[in-house]
Amino acid sequence: MDRATAPLKLSPLKLGVIGAGVMGRNYLRAAQAAGVEIAIVMDIDTARARAAASDFGIQAAADVANLGVENLDVAIIAVPTAAHALTALPLLHAGVHCLVEKPFAASEAECRHLIDAAKFG
Repeated sequence: MDRATAPLKLSPLKLGVIGAGVMGRNYLRAAQAAGVEIAIVMDIDTARARAAASDFGIQAAADVANLGVENLDVAIIAVPTAAHALTALPLLHAGVHCLVEKPFAASEAECRHLIDAAKFG
């Protein structure tokens, strides 16, 4: 089989879920059911992060600094709207693709800042 006809092998994307509340757990369930490689769950409530990590058999982190962004390809931001920009910006600057829940941000200025960060890293 030559290179042109060989099956394409893709590495699984490594997902981080930021926020282990109701919506974060919904994302974790959906990702796990779809066979996505979940690298880590993060929540500022360390007990909640640890509980979700235990339930889903993954690692937990209490803050973005300990998230290991170098090991993530994509993150789902499932935190309160007021924290969307603060949470997503360091990830975007690190080159991590982000799905941010709606509403996208708390203000138009934060929305523009996130959009710029997503465009340019």
